[in-house]
Amino acid sequence: MTGTGRAIRIDPRRLVLALIAVAVLLVLAHVSLLLVAVLTGHDYIFGLVPLFDLDLERNIPSFFGGWLFLLNALLFASSRRRVRPRRPASSGECSRGFSSSWPTTSFSATTSFSTRP
Repeated sequence: MTGTGRAIRIDPRRLVLALIAVAVLLVLAHVSLLLVAVLTGHDYIFGLVPLFDLDLERNIPSFFGGWLFLLNALLFASSRRRVRPRRPASSGECSRGFSSSWPTTSFSATTSFSTRP
């Protein structure tokens, strides 16, 4: 039985430009808030400095990174399901396991679960 699902088309150039724009905005927010913190002597500034600090966890830059992992996992898993391998089924076991492990990695990176105290 063949399905007639809709194809999702993603323009790679637009996607890369959007991701670069978000990364540049995060870096600019980090640098500008650090400059304000250094110049004024206030290192918290309504919670914005730790919220955009690139060296910390549980903030907007780490959330963005976790969602990038999740997006990569979903794209990898969807491409794995759509493309049939030319090799025998036993050779596809590695990529099948790889695509199933990425969502759990991205979920723990997004939610900041870790084994560290």
